[in-house]
Amino acid sequence: MKRLQWSVFFFFLLISIWTEAHNYMFKHLEVKDGLSNNQVNSIYKDSRGFMWFGTASGLNRYDGYFMKVYRSRKEDVKSLPENYIEKIQEDAEGHLWIHTGVGYVVYNPDSDTFDRNSEAWLKRKGIEGYVQRLYIDSRKTFWVYVGGKGLYRYGVDDKEALCALVSNEDWAKAGVVDIAEFDGDILLMYETGVLVCVDGMTLKLKWMEDGIASDLGKAYREAFTMYVDKTGKLWIYNVVGAWTYLLHERKWDVRMPRKEGYDAVRAVMQDKYGRIWVGRDQRGIEVYDGGKKSVVLSNDPGDARTLPNNTVTVLYEDSSGTMWVGTYKKGVAYYNESIFKFSLADVGDVNCVEDGGDSVVWLGTNGGGLVRWNRQTDQRKTFMHVAADRNSISGDVVVTMLRDSKGRLWAGTYWSGLNCYDGHRFIHYRHEAGEANTLAYDNVWALAEDRDGNIWIGTLGKGVQCLNPSTGVFTTYANANSGLVSDYVLSICIGRDNRLIIGTSYGMSFLDLDTRTIKNFAGGRSDTEQLSNQSISQVYEDSRGLIWVATREGLNVYSPRQDRLYEVPLKPDFSKLFVLGIVEDDNRGMWVTAGSELINILPQLDEQTGELTFSCRSYNDKDGLQSCDFNQRSMKRLLTGEIMAGGLYGVNCFRPNEIKYNRAQPKVMFTGFQLFNEEVEVGKKYGGRVVLPHTLFETEKIVLDYAQNIFTVFFASDNYVLPEKTSYQYKLEGFNKEWLTSQADMHRVTYTNLAPGSYVLKVKATTSDGYVGSDEAQLKIVILPPFWMTPWARTSAIWAWPTRAT
Repeated sequence: MKRLQWSVFFFFLLISIWTEAHNYMFKHLEVKDGLSNNQVNSIYKDSRGFMWFGTASGLNRYDGYFMKVYRSRKEDVKSLPENYIEKIQEDAEGHLWIHTGVGYVVYNPDSDTFDRNSEAWLKRKGIEGYVQRLYIDSRKTFWVYVGGKGLYRYGVDDKEALCALVSNEDWAKAGVVDIAEFDGDILLMYETGVLVCVDGMTLKLKWMEDGIASDLGKAYREAFTMYVDKTGKLWIYNVVGAWTYLLHERKWDVRMPRKEGYDAVRAVMQDKYGRIWVGRDQRGIEVYDGGKKSVVLSNDPGDARTLPNNTVTVLYEDSSGTMWVGTYKKGVAYYNESIFKFSLADVGDVNCVEDGGDSVVWLGTNGGGLVRWNRQTDQRKTFMHVAADRNSISGDVVVTMLRDSKGRLWAGTYWSGLNCYDGHRFIHYRHEAGEANTLAYDNVWALAEDRDGNIWIGTLGKGVQCLNPSTGVFTTYANANSGLVSDYVLSICIGRDNRLIIGTSYGMSFLDLDTRTIKNFAGGRSDTEQLSNQSISQVYEDSRGLIWVATREGLNVYSPRQDRLYEVPLKPDFSKLFVLGIVEDDNRGMWVTAGSELINILPQLDEQTGELTFSCRSYNDKDGLQSCDFNQRSMKRLLTGEIMAGGLYGVNCFRPNEIKYNRAQPKVMFTGFQLFNEEVEVGKKYGGRVVLPHTLFETEKIVLDYAQNIFTVFFASDNYVLPEKTSYQYKLEGFNKEWLTSQADMHRVTYTNLAPGSYVLKVKATTSDGYVGSDEAQLKIVILPPFWMTPWARTSAIWAWPTRAT
């Protein structure tokens, strides 16, 4: 029965709602990024904030910018004894215990060296013999199993280790292959499949389970791995099976020795939301939420944000909630919901988006026709022009769309006129020379529907038309007959006061839909405030009644109530960006596309001045956006609240309410020091002086000679969510009083020609989402004066002066 339950468990994993997999987007680190080897066996984040990766060929320390590689060197006894790294742990003093292919070695962060003789340290604590397994628990207590002797415990406050023989029975004579903790007790897993619980205080045997041993047979000997989740479920797995045991109830939950078709579990980890991540051999990851719903994560060669390799060797969640994945052939992948805020669907070059109702979205492409996309099933149906089929769409370059109040889809094309799709066929509206009642021009750039059901059409060269779908009658409003500011219409929208707002290549106009008269917009405050540029990409009226005007040189907001025209500072330096699209979210926040950036704008009314103010936050490809310019007027808010933005590489999708911001408080660590652009090594002399007796991150003060006054300090933060967008604030007390802010990804500061004296460098970090860390890293820097400026030299000069005068 239990085997059936396990089979059902994985069945649900395999038939999971795979459409959610796109929400799990990974960043990657591999050999090309500095990793020593792409087979990753162990991952650990130390107390200082560094990430460590143990591979099949070397140990790696990563700070978000640089990868430092540690390897065995024959001539260096303070290097690793062997390059194969199996596991990394940290003790209370910050030393790392590295399990290599030839045993345990201790990394000293103060000297940046390794002590190969870990046996000597253990011996001083009273632990002697061959160490089968060493485990450091959450309280930093050592648990060491020595073959033939038993289990040793050495706590932080203990003077020497306490040892107890677990049992005299035959099963206890086998080797221990893994150690774990649960509620203060210790779990031992033997190579025979026997599971033992030892009292953490008395070191006495509490209970023993031999269910796995009976499943596999008495002669079986193999390694096992254990993981205890937050509910008290013990996961046990190896190449021949997987088992779960309920520790609180003391009973087996699932017992499944390997059968044909079973792919071995290689890693298990529970994330901060309680979801279980199961990494498997050749099958990627299943993320299981405890019910029947799960998500399968695997490599997609066409999507660089998926899992890089389907054989997962290790899973590790760090203190910030980032899930790190070690793979067998493609290095490290890591996931945090705050990294990629925007998913990307490869659906072609998307010019426009329209809501189709339910789970359907219509996409107008640049040469690929019209696409009906079912988001729930990912089914896509493409409608393209077929010369022999009069019911097909008239052209394949679709630049604007509108779903009207009757559910019909209208599609404007480039040089192929207007189409109306009723669910069965496309009705064409084309310009017919010599006909009075016809589409004015075959370049249809904008569409809108008024309250009477009329379809308004913006053409690129012949003004605006009103089409009555019931009668088929066109009415044209152009520069020649109505005074429209320009006949090159790029965008239209229906305003709340029943006006048609028209954006053209040479300004903005308002067409009163009741009187059918046109007024051209000359500016705000009685025409004294002008648009930043007359070439308009899009016009948009928000829920406040503000009119947003996207131009090729900036974004303007017109307040009809105030008769004020504002220019939105999209960038701190007021750069005039080519604004491509505008949309409002359900919380009245505004989103605009500009080049390859997506900018969130929060307008607020200053109660004292009565003026509008705007706060802006920018996102780019590092946040998950496509790495190319967005298309003009390609943004759309769906009825579900989801926003889509189209570009050359598809469509980015996001729900503003579901964006997860990186609110973690980053801690800064000093990572490197250079003199005259040369990296300073620990213990090495420069100008006759050892600059770094210890590693920089363990150093409080640096003393330099007066001639060593050109130096660079490198720093990083312990937050690995988009370190390339992390900015740093710094000041050198004794040199400047104000905090200075670095550009994003600038994680160093250089000083030249500082006068002799004592200084304190202070640095703090700001996350990619603008949250500032409260902790400041501090480094005291002393620059010694030259001999002639020392007090002794000055005193000698004073005493010598009378003699010279005489």
